[in-house]
Amino acid sequence: MNKASYTKLSRRLLGLMYTLLGLFIVMIMTGTIEYILISNAIIEGILFTVVEGIMMCTSVLMYLVLVITFVWYLLWVFNTSQGLRALNDERMFYGAGSAISWYFIPLMNLYKPYLVMKEIWLVSHRHISSDYKWVKCWWAMCIASSFVSYFLTLDLPNGDTWAEYLQLLKIYSFIFFIYSILLVVSIMMIKKIAVACILKFGEQSMEVEVQ
Repeated sequence: MNKASYTKLSRRLLGLMYTLLGLFIVMIMTGTIEYILISNAIIEGILFTVVEGIMMCTSVLMYLVLVITFVWYLLWVFNTSQGLRALNDERMFYGAGSAISWYFIPLMNLYKPYLVMKEIWLVSHRHISSDYKWVKCWWAMCIASSFVSYFLTLDLPNGDTWAEYLQLLKIYSFIFFIYSILLVVSIMMIKKIAVACILKFGEQSMEVEVQ
């Protein structure tokens, strides 16, 4: 993994994550506006139609970007692990393949991705910092957001009545808020890892040129 290709890979991932964050914020805002309109019995007219239309279009785009972002994130994890492992002076316990496979194995995906990211952080930040608090915060938010969304959606109302629809709006707005926090923490962590890796890959390129 050379510095230029890794920089491009990281920038595209961060761009996708910022886009997803923006879509989450739009969903929260439109959900809040729709909640206010319905609560005040303003369910007819152009404003309600426009807000509902924006929400529907945003939700479709959001799920599309979510899938692309997750795939790109796995690609980033794979290349980061592979690149660090390729450095002559770095020995890593988790291979690039296992670094992404743990996300799909039940029970193991509750802690293995954290250990992989912890190792990536420590190796990339060697001689810089041994404090991996961003990884701890990231994984705590991953677990918290997953459990919160799971329990909140266990017994969802059908949305057949306006009261039930309002309840749905509140639930999903809160879930989007939790995932927005997770995205912000993820962006901060990935930025710090990417910068540290770019420095390492740059040093490796310089050594090759000298040789």
